[in-house]
Amino acid sequence: MPNTVALKAKEKCAINGAVLVAGPKGATFTIKNDAILLREDDIILEKEATTPARRIYLFVMLICLDKDNQQDYYPRLIDYIYDFITTTTLLDVKHTLVNILRDVNNGNPLRALKTTRALVEYEANVLKHGMGTPKAAAKTKKAAPKKKAAKKAKGKKR
Repeated sequence: MPNTVALKAKEKCAINGAVLVAGPKGATFTIKNDAILLREDDIILEKEATTPARRIYLFVMLICLDKDNQQDYYPRLIDYIYDFITTTTLLDVKHTLVNILRDVNNGNPLRALKTTRALVEYEANVLKHGMGTPKAAAKTKKAAPKKKAAKKAKGKKR
């Protein structure tokens, strides 16, 4: 199935490891066979892989882009997944890590990359808010206004 891609002016993308840069007015092209395309926003550099999820993302991304050298990236990916899975207590994160590895092993690294991107976003949220789960974060945010409302109600009774 053909895939038409539109790039903004000077936007970069990688197709099967080849980096393309759109011209000053942008570019539109059609990919007519199976290829892995990553936009500039999907690509991270090694120096940006500063958290467990981002390290996993980096190596899944490299497996996507450099099929000839997958065997070089795979052991490091396994090490990072193992480290993360043995240190987290969150079952959803453990299941996500297993799914990422399963997709890579089944020859679907692009799906694994999409899952890993969601894990990176979740990790960033946890690091930012210090919450173990999104539900806990929502409960904490909802609890604060109720406490304020309770204090206001007490003040009115006096």
